[in-house]
Amino acid sequence: MTTNNNTNNAGAGEPPAYLVCPITQDVFVDPVIVPSGNTYERSSLLVWLAENPVDPCTREPLQASDLTPNRAIRDSAEEYRRQFQHQTSTSSETCLLYTSDAADEED
Repeated sequence: MTTNNNTNNAGAGEPPAYLVCPITQDVFVDPVIVPSGNTYERSSLLVWLAENPVDPCTREPLQASDLTPNRAIRDSAEEYRRQFQHQTSTSSETCLLYTSDAADEED
């Protein structure tokens, strides 16, 4: 049986991948699940949706009304923080996904 180190590395002090937002790369605080099944940090996804009305990973159309709290991930993230006293940042400024327009503006 093979173990996926990306999701099972909590012993090394790194959070499991399923507890990390793909936008912020931080442990979830207020995770939401979208129709595609992906989970994101609510505040960062709302910032993303204000500029790009699509799922950041699938590029499928997405609206704020499509967001559903992901209580299981929230509870797991809270437990992780309790166990490892992991400091998280919920700032949308750490968003790693950019539109091509945003990249052009930075040049």
